[in-house]
Amino acid sequence: MSRTAHMLWGNTVVKPSPISQAIISFTATASPTISDYDTTYAATYGQYPKFLLLLTDEDGNELESQSVPKRIITAGALTSIVWDLGEPATGKIIMYK
Repeated sequence: MSRTAHMLWGNTVVKPSPISQAIISFTATASPTISDYDTTYAATYGQYPKFLLLLTDEDGNELESQSVPKRIITAGALTSIVWDLGEPATGKIIMYK
């Protein structure tokens, strides 16, 4: 008997899928960037990846940023993602499906 967790949705059993994520750290930059998205991440995360931008404060606490990134499109493909924070910050970008 399998111990895999299942969720019931009406009469349908939905098996959870593993979450694929990439974590990109940055230090003291006002414009955290994911470069070469099309060659490095597109095969895994597609043309419309989801993001979470976490900033680290002076006490080591993480704060979720509400900044919206600029998506750079070249020849119809997403090539880079850039945030403009206005001032240098340290943290990480979590990208997932």
